[in-house]
Formats: sequence, structure tokens, C-alpha cells
Amino acid sequence: MIAGATYGIYRSTPDGRILEANPALATMLGYESVEALYAVNLSRDVYAEAGARDRLLAACRQHRDVTGEERWTGKDGRQLTVCVSAHLAVDIDGTEVFDSVVEDITARRALETQLRASQKLETIGRLAGGIAHDFNNLLTAILGYSELLLEGDMGRSPQRGDLEEIRAAAGRAAALTAQLLAFSRRQMLAPKVVDVSAAVTSLVPMLRRLIGEDIVVVIRADEPDTCVNADPSQLDQVLVNLTVNARDTTPPGGALTIDVEPVDVTRAGGPIPPGRYVRLRVRDTGSGMDPATKAHMFEPFFTTKGPGRGTGLGLATVYGIVMQSIRGTGTASSSCRLSTVVRCAFCTSTVGDSPVTVTDSSTAPTRNSPFTVAVKLEGRSIPLCTKVLNPWRVNVTR
Repeated sequence: MIAGATYGIYRSTPDGRILEANPALATMLGYESVEALYAVNLSRDVYAEAGARDRLLAACRQHRDVTGEERWTGKDGRQLTVCVSAHLAVDIDGTEVFDSVVEDITARRALETQLRASQKLETIGRLAGGIAHDFNNLLTAILGYSELLLEGDMGRSPQRGDLEEIRAAAGRAAALTAQLLAFSRRQMLAPKVVDVSAAVTSLVPMLRRLIGEDIVVVIRADEPDTCVNADPSQLDQVLVNLTVNARDTTPPGGALTIDVEPVDVTRAGGPIPPGRYVRLRVRDTGSGMDPATKAHMFEPFFTTKGPGRGTGLGLATVYGIVMQSIRGTGTASSSCRLSTVVRCAFCTSTVGDSPVTVTDSSTAPTRNSPFTVAVKLEGRSIPLCTKVLNPWRVNVTR
């Protein structure tokens, strides 16, 4: 029964020697056989934190039976999160021994961490989206009235330059709110079938200018069946944001690789549900990220760049676009002093899925054909809309 158990079961001495064990424990730690475990010292070779096993045994002596979560290290250096249930016993010769049952909960804890991160980003997204939505309404009025003034007499006055500065500043603010709306998944979308490989290829000249001549660029985007249903402008923004982010971490002489390929996910329970996807992968040869940085990389306004060098919205915007517009998911892998790889998996589509919209130009309004339009506006946008549409003999109702 013990030999066939799926949990690791073993008996050990106070100094860390393993007296008996089952095959599941050997498999969990990456050893070829149970016999190989007899040369392992638990305190020295398995417990990742110094003194952790001593604390567990002390609790076991006090309470006889204890259960705790520990960090273990496998033979190959893998870090494991395990749940250990230990029982104080006495061997046949009267010596103190510890009988333990251990469960590998590494995958469970990883999924829980992903869930907490997703819930945190969802909360931040709702807050950011609400603020951006309200701010966007104010900017609509600022930009609209600026345009009206520039088209009128003020556009020919000495104050024209001041008005253009107001319009430019409002435009930059609108671009920031658009990124926040993308992160919070509240943008208005115009999706259609897009070939990701073709989109990458068409952007190569611009991407090379963005990256510069001192970084080697490798593009692999010639695989078939890489169509997704997405807003083309948002897909371009994902590519540009990922490229710029990778460029900023890559030293001169480094390399940046962008590749696109179709993938089939068959295993359930992972970060990506089973199905067919198009994977966009951007890899750099920069300094990588430590675990603390990686935990916050998709949060808005989080940046490791110096003051004035970034808004902290690049990867947050990518996250929002991928989750909303392209019905996919994004993951990243990185470590200190090593490269970073960001992967976006998009749900596939076919050319036949492309929606077609036909507009009859014969029904287009003119200044001599009055009609009524119902609009949903808020705040300062209402009088602006009325002022713009009234010359066209449009009756605005709300």
C-alpha cells in the first residue's frame, strides 16, 4: 500500500537521514530510486530554508503530530512547495524517529498565485477604467472646443499657437486614457480577421527603426494558419509595446526575436485553456526580471525605468488588449541576469469569420436634409455635440 501511494511517505532520523521511503518520494525529488534517497540528508539537501526542518521537528516533539507547508529543493535544483504531515514515533530500538507524509502542492500554489494576480489586476482595471472613462469625457470637450475655436476666428488670431498647444496636450492625455481603457478592457473595438504573421511582417520596417541599429532583430513569421479575430490597430499596439519594452532592456549588441506560430494546447489546468491558438513571442537578451518585478509587470504605472523615461502603461496595455480584444492570454518568463520572454496566445479565427459591414452612401446626411439622432453623452460633451451638429440641421435628443 505504501509502495503504491501517490504521496511521498518516509521515516527519518532527527539528524535528517532517511531510513525508509516509497517510490513516490523518490519521483517527487527527482531521484532514480528509493535506494538513492538513503544517501540524502533532509536538513542539508532537501529543505530549502536553513533551520526549517528543526522547527518542524521541535513542533512535532511538542504536539506529536504536526502539519506544515515547506519549501524543498529537488535533485536538479527545482524548488518545490510541499505539505508535510509528521508524526513522532519510537523505533524498535527505542530511538526517536519521524514518520512523514508529504504532498507536492507546487502546481496548486502556482494556480492560486495566478488567480490572486488576476483578481488584483481586475480590481485595478475597474478603478483605472472608471477614472479614464470620466476623464475621457472631459477631454472630449477640451478637444472639441479647441477644434471649434481653431476653425473660427480664433484660428486666425495671434492666440492660435496657444490653442494648438492646448489641443496637443489634450491629445497626449487622450492617448494615456486610451491605454488605461485598453488595460481595463473598456475600449470601443472594430475587430476583424487579421493574420498575425502578416501584421508582424508589415511592421518590420517601423520596428527596426524603433529598435535601432545596435540590436540584432530576428523575425520568424512565416507559419500558415495564424489568423485571429482582432482590432488591427490594437494588434499593432501590442507588437509595438512589446518591442519597445524589450528594446529598453537589451544592451547594444544584444538580440531581439519575434516569432509567430500556431499552437495546440491539449492539457487542462494550465494558464491557457485547451484549444488552438496563435502564439506571439518576443524574446530579448536583456538583464531579465527578479521575482518581485515580474509579479508587478502587468500593473499600470509600474515601471523600472527612471523618471521621465516611461509611463508604466506599456505591458499593462498589452495585457488589457490581449484579454479583451483578442480573447487570449499573456504570460512571461524571466530571471535575473537572463533574457525575458513574453508570450501572447490568441484564439484562432478563419477568414470566413470576418464580419462585413456595408454602408449605403445614398443615405448620408447633408445640410439640407434634417434628421434626428439620439446620443448617449455625459457632462460637457452634451453642449459640444449640440453645437457641432446643429449647423447640419440635426436635432440632438438624449
